[in-house]
Amino acid sequence: MFEGVRTCLAGLLGHDPAVLVVSLGFDALATDPARGLSVSANALETLGHLFDALDMPILLVQEGGYDLSNLQDACEKFMRGLAVSL
Repeated sequence: MFEGVRTCLAGLLGHDPAVLVVSLGFDALATDPARGLSVSANALETLGHLFDALDMPILLVQEGGYDLSNLQDACEKFMRGLAVSL
């Protein structure tokens, strides 16, 4: 999964964007009833680290996420990864 994200980011960065817009759908969680993907909360933290390393402005658009018992943990882990350098 992360190799695919790195490949996409490399292609994106080749266009010298001023900002990264992230559609942050927590319905990607493996525990989400939508069952779209099988992403763990720990994987979301790693994605946060990847985005943080870009050292550029990031706009998060939160959408999706229906597993209310795990949503807060997933969000906290993503934000922890994103805020590493703060």
